[in-house]
Amino acid sequence: MREAVSAPRAPRFGLLLGLLALLAFVVREHYVLTAIVDHPVRGDIREYVFYAWNVVEHHVFGSTPPPGVPVPDDYRMPGYPWLIALGMRLFPQDPSWITLGGWYPFVLQVQVLLGTLTVVLTTLLARQWLSATWSIAAGLLLALWPHHVAATNTLLSEVLFGFCMMAALYAFARGWRSRRAAWFVLTGIAFGYAYLVNPLVLLFPPCLALLMFVRGARVPAAVLLGVFLLPVVAMGVRNAQIEGAGRGTDRALLNFVQGSWPDYHQAANLLRLGDPTAVAITHEIDAEHATLRRDASAGLTRMGERMAADPAMYLKWYATKPWMLWGWRIRIGATDIAYHDVRRSPFDRPGALRTLLVTYRTLNPLLTTLALIAALTLTLAALRRDANLPVVATGALALYVTLVHVVLQAEPRYAIAYRGLEAVLVMTALSCITDLARRRRSSDAINSTGHKVA
Repeated sequence: MREAVSAPRAPRFGLLLGLLALLAFVVREHYVLTAIVDHPVRGDIREYVFYAWNVVEHHVFGSTPPPGVPVPDDYRMPGYPWLIALGMRLFPQDPSWITLGGWYPFVLQVQVLLGTLTVVLTTLLARQWLSATWSIAAGLLLALWPHHVAATNTLLSEVLFGFCMMAALYAFARGWRSRRAAWFVLTGIAFGYAYLVNPLVLLFPPCLALLMFVRGARVPAAVLLGVFLLPVVAMGVRNAQIEGAGRGTDRALLNFVQGSWPDYHQAANLLRLGDPTAVAITHEIDAEHATLRRDASAGLTRMGERMAADPAMYLKWYATKPWMLWGWRIRIGATDIAYHDVRRSPFDRPGALRTLLVTYRTLNPLLTTLALIAALTLTLAALRRDANLPVVATGALALYVTLVHVVLQAEPRYAIAYRGLEAVLVMTALSCITDLARRRRSSDAINSTGHKVA
């Protein structure tokens, strides 16, 4: 792996990047304008919308459904509801029309823009250590990724979360190369907002700052960590002051319990149909969660006894969760790439996008294998003092989110936020494989001719 390259100056790269951004925008805009979702506000989305409505109308961050008097809570983080609240502020409406207001297309258009910018950031991050060709290939892989395209039409946090993480990694790469404090401030801001969208990222920036400290970059490490911790501390202070605080922790515990049940996803899909087995599994999950919340030791003991009844099955279950996270079919959703039932989806009609969907679905096992191998290899590279830290950070973040989801839930919908990481890792792996093959051919040529060939 070569060291970070200088900032691209060639007009060709800039032109290709502009065309790539245009392609990413057109594909996402086409999907948003074409695909029809009859009931866009349901499930978890209802809570995001209620949070946003209460913020705009009552200045209270709580999930109380209107027209009730909102009560503040800490069940979810504010990062994504703030985006919806911005739309509601710009397009005021009556609560009886809460799903039909102008804020809805506004948020979708913002997500089209965020998805496009994520493609650009993915390309620019890859360009810090890959050639222009491989970097454009990484961006192209994400630009046409069906899950990432379809997510722009859904009021869930994955598009925003993925944008924040790719922005953080790119700012870190620029900061590590230039050692300018401003880039590390931007890194802390991006990771901080990522935390406000999904607290899953909480432990990664401190680990990255520790690695920077060990490498001798003590001041940049302090800057990054200090900026990142500002929203973390602010949310902690806020949550400590509200009555009944701790629901956010309860939600994490529930996710932990759900993730330990191999049948959870299937049960969640069948529950709305009243399936008796699904109802029984859900009741047992709720009981384990209640026990764990009341007494951690008793809850873990109860879960352990369940797993001890069939240890081989659970060992296999946890071993396959990384593969499941980066898999293809969304497990709690209407289709393999979309959370909602979608009419007139361009991916369902004959044409270029349908062909792309089939191609990506076929290649997904290979892409997953390359990405996971690259993530593990690049993370282990941190043991070398001469390792390129932005490359290490990219692999380490992918490995970090994989391990977190192994402990919690592994669901391909969550991986939508990480597809930019995957695209960079895949192209990094292919670049290394290509370079290795080229050197081997050159070595074989030298050995066969007895002298170096051009």
